[in-house]
Parts: sequence; structure tokens; C-alpha cells
Amino acid sequence: MTRRRALLLACLALALPATAHAFSTIDFEGLSEGAIVSSVSSGAGISGDVVSGSVAIFGDSLRPSITTNAAVLFDAECLPGATPASCTGQDPDLFFPGQGKMLIIAEDLVDTSPADGLVDDPDDDDINGQNFQFDFSGFGPTGKVTIERITFGDFEGDESSGSIQLWSGGDGGTLLATIPVPVTGDNVLGTVVIGIGNVDFMRIIQAGSGAVDNIKITAAPAPTPTKTATKTPTTTPTTTPSATPTTTATATPTQTPTVTPTLTVTPTLTPTPTVTATLTVIPTLTVTPTLTVTPTPTVTPTPTTTPTATRTPTATPTPTLTLTPTPSVGTPSPTITITFTATTTPTATPTVTATPTTTSTPDPGFTPGAPINHFMCHEVRRIPTDAIENVLVDDVRFGAFVGVAKKLTRICNPADKNGEDPSAPLDAEHLSGYQFKRQKGFPKFGGVKGVLVANQLHPAGVLMDVKQPDMLMLPTAKALGAAPGPLPSDFNHYKCYKVAKTRFRTEGLVVEDQIFGPTGVDPQSLSVNIKKPLRLCIPASKELAPEPPTPVVPPFTAILCYKVKTDPRRLNIAGIFVDNQFEAREIEITHPREFCVPSAIQPLCGNGVADTPIEECDGADALGCAGPCLPAGGPGECTCQ
Repeated sequence: MTRRRALLLACLALALPATAHAFSTIDFEGLSEGAIVSSVSSGAGISGDVVSGSVAIFGDSLRPSITTNAAVLFDAECLPGATPASCTGQDPDLFFPGQGKMLIIAEDLVDTSPADGLVDDPDDDDINGQNFQFDFSGFGPTGKVTIERITFGDFEGDESSGSIQLWSGGDGGTLLATIPVPVTGDNVLGTVVIGIGNVDFMRIIQAGSGAVDNIKITAAPAPTPTKTATKTPTTTPTTTPSATPTTTATATPTQTPTVTPTLTVTPTLTPTPTVTATLTVIPTLTVTPTLTVTPTPTVTPTPTTTPTATRTPTATPTPTLTLTPTPSVGTPSPTITITFTATTTPTATPTVTATPTTTSTPDPGFTPGAPINHFMCHEVRRIPTDAIENVLVDDVRFGAFVGVAKKLTRICNPADKNGEDPSAPLDAEHLSGYQFKRQKGFPKFGGVKGVLVANQLHPAGVLMDVKQPDMLMLPTAKALGAAPGPLPSDFNHYKCYKVAKTRFRTEGLVVEDQIFGPTGVDPQSLSVNIKKPLRLCIPASKELAPEPPTPVVPPFTAILCYKVKTDPRRLNIAGIFVDNQFEAREIEITHPREFCVPSAIQPLCGNGVADTPIEECDGADALGCAGPCLPAGGPGECTCQ
């Protein structure tokens, strides 16, 4: 490099200001799972450029039993298992590998096992209006930031009415913008790109469950004062009218300070998009993506034939929504971009032909109100097991499905609810729940929307969308401290489907089973709070060569399992022995997780299947039906018009 060029570059460097803005991301890393977060700072919840001060955080749950800060950290990587089933709170919807910690409004702040200042079982609450509050007034040299972008996880359903409020002058000061919270869905991240400055307070309002992460902010710089050169006084020589010229000493001139040529950086706060308090950002959808991952169209294998499926890999681009807020007249218009990213990517798989031998199982339909037990399902401590592949399960409602049974995750005990059946905990019929996923190369289940399910908790029925199968329940013999007796011979297998688009909460159920209650290990009954429907389980035949298929036996009643919170919450019990068609082993249970209720599914008139024994126009009776197949008004009745 020539000397002249070096001098030129040096002069240019002097003329340019130092970095005026500090870029930081509130990512909650460096903090512990279960921590109640009241503030974050550089190196402790904030990454990026080091900035002085901290950001205060408060989570307002709106739950009457929680009046303190409910902003709690959830480990979205679900360590140490790193699987959806190992997520705390039994919440696989917040499983995001590589995402790290995310902030949730916790549904409780229980800290007993151990009492270490961390919430035992973090899980996001689901209350309309719950909100996060971020106070930036103590962060950086000015207490003002630009909100660049925010990441959301598992915002679905009614969460569409949530919003982000940006304020200047503190909570209740000047409302700069109101931005809608994106709807994402299970295991999908949404990023809102904002770019609005002069913010010192932010509120994120939820209409339900969900988590936030990676809040990228830019701290506003302190104003740089402009240096002014001091004028050099002029020395004026004077002459004394005397024969002898004498020079009169004048004042010593002040040394001129050297002024380094600098560009004065004055932070201009006005050009940032300042939106008036009446602004509501109305999303204008330039692109309308379908956020649900569309499965391969349902292929329902005919029970008497060999199911054959060809999978076509789907390359789905990440959809992007551009939302243009409608500002007040004369106000700059910020552009809000929302990007959705699913946590799984479909991969191409060569065509595979299924070759199991299928034995037809007659479709007996459902008998509403059939007498089977309620069940309390407990989490089983994970034990490495070999996957059981090519399990053909044919349920009486949605048909055949070939899957892989993996880990044993649940043991479900017959239970008494509210004293309705005190003898239930003594019954021998138990269920073991195994993770159940589609076998590669076989058809996906396409899902069914708007399924109506009725039970004691929903006498008039509740609508839900039935998703993919996720659990296979096997009839099981169970005993404490010794090998159990023989397997139940007249008890069904169940294929369980994850359900969505349904909400229901109730509290104060009293449940007793072989673990909790007068006949259990702990004489205390369980106090159970229902959170939401989790999975719908349907009687099914199971076939695993070379064994013959297991028949479906009456009663043909479905089971709707609800996610629950209980008191007591945790009771580690080892020395439990189970025996089913997959294995005989000793297990340890840790938490009560689901409460399952006998349920009836509304028949689908005109679907070509006799969903109940008294249908007159579906299945084998369809040929004799001259008109449309319509509901007859009674439970389970479909008749000809």
C-alpha cells in the first residue's frame, strides 16, 4: 500500500463516526430452564453487542392463583431426551430442536422437587389476555430501542387476536404501534420483522398459549456533543511615544485547540415509524400460504387387500406473509413481515410397497355410553427399547394404518372419578401406551376435520380435528412388586390420534386409581384439573406377523384423553411390573399426565361405513337405501331419507 493511499484511508477513518448502534438479541440463553425471568442483560439472556443496563420482564398470567411474575423459561430442545415426548409439561407442540430457551407464561409456579428456585414442570398457560411486558428504560445509554424482529412458537387457533404493543414514554405513554401476533401452529416458528424505534416499553398480548424468543433490538446511541473551536485572540503591537522604543507585553495568545474533523452524530428519533395510539396494524395478505403441513391424501386400505402406498416427496417453500399496517395520516408506514418456519422438512423417499398380510376386521361401530372405565395415565420413565416395526392397526372408525411402535411412555390405570365407581381401581384391565409413528413407505393418515365427540364432560359433544396417530395402547396386566397375573382376554387395543382445534378446561375432579387413593400406594386422592383434549383413542385390531390379529371386542367405545395438571404432581414409584403382547418388564412411573374418559363419536351419515350398529343406510345396508343418508335424530342413527 502506498504512503499516499494509507494517509487517505486514515483521513477517511477519522471522518467516519464509531459504531452508533448496538445490536442485541434477547434469546434467554445462559439462563436455566424453569427460571422465572424478571430481567435480562448482556451475557445473561441477551447476546450480541455488549450494552450496559438490563431489560425488565414481567409475565401477567391473569390466573387468579398467580399474582406474581409468571414469565418462565421453557427448554424447546426438550433435553435430555431431545424428543417431543421428553418436553416438560407434556407439551410436544413447543418442541423446536436448536431453538434453545423460549419464554412462556407458565400455568403454575410449583417448585417442590427440588425446591431450587426453578419451576418443576414448565408448561405454557392458555388464557386469553395473558401478556409479557418488557421495560427497556434501563437498557443502553438512552433507554430507547428499535424492535427489529420477534420469533413466536406454537401460536395457533384463537391466538390470532393476540398483538404486540410498542410504547414510548412507558406503559400508558404514547402508543407507537399495535401489530398482530402471527398464527403459526404446532411446532412452527413465526418471525415478525418490525423495525420500529423510540420504544421503551413493549407488551405482547396472547389470546392463548405460545412462546416468544429471539427478540432482536437495537439500542439507541447517546447524543454526541459537537466540539466548537475556540477563536485565537489577535496580538496587536503598540508603540510608546518615547525616544526609546519600548515594546509593551500583550496577552499571551491562547493555544488553538486541535479539532478532529468528525461527523456529528445526532440520533434522530423522529424518522422512526411513529404510529399514533389509534393505529391497528391490519394484515393485508399478499400471499395466502397454507400453514398446515399437507399430508399425502388419505389412502384407506381395504381390509381384504394388501395396502400399497407410493410416497411422493413434497418440497414446500417457506411461506412469507407481508403485512402492511394502516397508519395515521402523515405517518411513515412500517412494513411488518411474518415468516413461518416448520421444524421438520419433508425428505424425498423412494417408492416403497407395503406387504403386510391383512385380516379383515368387521366394523362394529360404536355404542354410545358403553360401560368401560375411566383411566388415569402416568408417565413412564424412559427405558431404551427396540422399535417394533410393521405393526398393522385397523381401528373401527378411520381404518388401517401401518406404523412403528417405539418407547413405552404411559401406563394407564382404571380409575374412579368423583366417587362414581369406587371399585374401578381394583379392575385388572390396564393399558400400556407406546409412541406410534407411520412406517416409512406406507400411507399417511390424512386427518379428519370437525369430528363430534360426546362424553360425561361434553354431553352435547365437542368438535375437534383428528390428526395423525401418535400412540398405540395395548391391554396390559400390572402388579406392584411381583410379576402380574394373566393378560386381559376381552379388552381392546386402541389406536390414538392427536386432536386439535378444540378447547376445554375444568377443575377440581377427584380421581382415584391403583397409585392414588385408599387402595393405592399414596392414600391421597388426586385433584385433577383438565387442560384440553389431547388424543382420541379408538378400539382397533392389531396384527404383527407371525402372530394372528387381535380381534375387536365389544364394547366398541372410544376414549378421549385430556392433558391434566394434578395435585400431587409427582410421585416416583419403581417396582411396577407390566406384561403385554410386546414385552414383560419392570417400570418406574413419574407423573400423572392424562385422564381418559369413555366417549362416543357421532356417526358420519353417507360415508359408506356403518359407524354404529343401528345405521340403516351405510355399509352393507347402503344398497337398500334409495335416498340420501341422513341423521335420524337419535344417538348413532343414520337412516334413508
